[in-house]
Formats: sequence, C-alpha cells, structure tokens
Amino acid sequence: MAEGPRPKGTAFLVYLQDAGTHIRFHYLVTGKHNIEKVIEHGVDGIIHLRMNGRDCGVRFVETRLEDWFFHPSDQTVDVAVLPIPNLPMEIAWPRSFPLDGSCATPERIKDSNLGPGDTVLITGLFTSHYGKERNIPIIRMGGIAAMPEEPIAVKWCEPQRMEAYLIEVRSIGGLSGSPVFDMPGPRPRTFVKAVEGGAHVRLHLSPLFLLGLIHGHWDHEAADPDSAQEDAANPDRVNSGIAIVVPVTRILEVINQPALAQKRAEQIAASQKDSLAVPDA
Repeated sequence: MAEGPRPKGTAFLVYLQDAGTHIRFHYLVTGKHNIEKVIEHGVDGIIHLRMNGRDCGVRFVETRLEDWFFHPSDQTVDVAVLPIPNLPMEIAWPRSFPLDGSCATPERIKDSNLGPGDTVLITGLFTSHYGKERNIPIIRMGGIAAMPEEPIAVKWCEPQRMEAYLIEVRSIGGLSGSPVFDMPGPRPRTFVKAVEGGAHVRLHLSPLFLLGLIHGHWDHEAADPDSAQEDAANPDRVNSGIAIVVPVTRILEVINQPALAQKRAEQIAASQKDSLAVPDA
C-alpha cells in the first residue's frame, strides 16, 4: 500500500531586496543532495514541498528538477535553490531571511569577530516526530568548532573535497538543508553617562547571522550527508557530534549566478517601465 510523501529533508526561505524598487526576490534553499535523493528514490519525479497551511493542516507544493538551480560550475557545492516568484496565500510561509547584511560573509566575520566558540542554532525536520497535522520543526544548539580553512573529505562528492564549517551539533537524518545561524550573543559596549560622568557597561544583543546550511555529519566510518533512511538502516553507527555546514557564501554564489541575476534584472526593468508616467489620451 502506498505510504504517500515522506519528509526527507529541510528547506528554508531567504530573500534579496532591490534597493531601487524595493522588490523582494524570494528563494527556497536546501541541500543539493536532498533533491538528488528525492529524484533517485521517488516514484513520480516530483519534489514535494510539505508546507503548513494558513488555516490548518499541511499543503503540498509540487516542483520538478528543472525548477531548481544549482552551482553553475562547482560540483562540490551542496546547495539547491528554488525561485519563488509569488508566495501563495494559502501557504503559511516561514519567515524569509534577508541575505543583505545578515550573512556571515568574510567581511561580516571580520567586522563582528565571528568564529570558533560562537553559539549556533539549527532548525529543521525531526523525522521521528515531524507532525501529522502541521510541520513541527525542532531546534538544536551548539557552537562553531572549526572555520572552513581547509576543504574536507565527504562521501557525497568524493574524491573531491568540500568547503565547510564544522559545528558541535549532533545532526541527524532530516536536518539536511537546515539553516545554521551564528548567535554571537551579548556584546559589552562602554558608554559615558552625561549627567554623572561615570563609565558604565551596557549589553547589546547581536543579531543572527546566517552561517550556512547543514550537509551532514561524521560517524565512525566517514563524513556522510544526513539521511533518515541511512540512519534507520544503520542503527549501530556512532554519530561523532560534529556536523558539516555549507558556508552561506556558497548559497550566495548559487543565487547570484547569471541565470538568476538576469531574471531579477528583467523583473526590475519591467517594474520600472510600468511605473513611468503615460500621456493623457
């Protein structure tokens, strides 16, 4: 008997905003290996997005392989991007994360002193309790263990190596594609109180920075992309507790590839043309 669609991975919503027209371009982001596994093990060639409905229950949005975009030149980039031209009102879309100024780019890492020891959180699918009536994502927290100074060996793209962060979070099947956020935490800032003239310390909460997305983890054998099927088939494997994170810079490379940049430029040009004054008849 057919079981119907089974959740296998996580995707999250991001956007770019044009400074001139303020148009927002939304994209759904996940791991490329999630799309590959759905196509390999699926029965209809359709990638189903399981979304919460605005009223109740879940809704399924159908996409196909040709709808998704991958890195145009680097096969070691585990990123898949789906342009979302319009957000259907019947779907309770998750909050879309801004890519402008809120990403852990090299410049932001330097300016905000991000690095090992920072708190990180991931949120995504827990296949043992994903919710029958609604998607119920979980949150896991940990810390940055290592920066992407050297490429690492993973099964997914061997013999090539992947650029990645290492974080101390026990990633499991279903969390593939989950967003990873850097939470630098409160930072002290000294200021002078005008009346009393004394120096005080005030804590200012730092914003979240998108660090990247979950690829997988190490167990006692080798680095592997997260997969609920593999976890269930190998219950004796020992998860090392170190997860592999694709840097957000790689996500930006996929979103800013010429094909998608051209689509944005065309939409901006059309919007500007529509806003021009017209002669009175």
